[in-house]
Amino acid sequence: MKIKKTTALTQLALCSLVSIAAWSSASAATLTNHYTFDNNLNDSVGSLNGALGGAGNPYVAPGYVADAPVGAVGGTTSIDFSDDGTNISGFGLPLMPVSDAGSMSLWMSADQVQSGAYLFRFDELNMNLVQYDNVLQLTLNGGAINNIPFTVGDWSMVTMTWDLQAGDAEVYVNGVAAGSTTGIADPDAGQTVTGNNSHFGVNHETWGGVAQQFDGQFYDMQFYDGQLTAGEVTTLFNSPGATIPEPSAYALIGGVFALTGVMLRRRRA
Repeated sequence: MKIKKTTALTQLALCSLVSIAAWSSASAATLTNHYTFDNNLNDSVGSLNGALGGAGNPYVAPGYVADAPVGAVGGTTSIDFSDDGTNISGFGLPLMPVSDAGSMSLWMSADQVQSGAYLFRFDELNMNLVQYDNVLQLTLNGGAINNIPFTVGDWSMVTMTWDLQAGDAEVYVNGVAAGSTTGIADPDAGQTVTGNNSHFGVNHETWGGVAQQFDGQFYDMQFYDGQLTAGEVTTLFNSPGATIPEPSAYALIGGVFALTGVMLRRRRA
């Protein structure tokens, strides 16, 4: 009888380890920074809180509105960039980690058709996401993905993954692959982008102008070290505000270890 109990415990432990190993290997991307725009620019995972920008220029601070994609499981507010034709409206990050392989996911909604409106610009990666009428363009250090579709007035989740060593990048819109590019140059693996060179809502080269001001909202912005898989992107789209791995995955792993520990203590007793 003791042999059967020992065998059962061994099988449970082995199954637990196999399940955890499979889960770990499938989740190559690690969440490093998360912005929920819950009436602030705080980073809820890392320590890179955002800061309002535009000092010394005609400027109006972005506001926060009670608006979120349908089915949102995260916050209930979004950051709203102003486009009043006179003032610029945007924010920056104090530092921004750059990985050889990384991902960024952003929920966005444009209030109007615009040509040349910058959603963001990161200088050291030459990485820009720009609205041209009812499509987006992503440029990344020598590569470009054009005609990325989205619908003005609706929430869209735009997810970008890249591998600088391999020289490729891919864009997903609402969980579906929307374009890719190759030939990206690796500027400097492991470098850090300063806040003066990362801008959201406006192009830094026209920080004092409104010609390239984005008019719309951001909801839930995430950065990952490592490339998200297509399945993980779909998970993010199906649950706006969720992260990879989801908190439930951590709870499941903790539960497996707890159950195994209880059974082992009973076995010893």
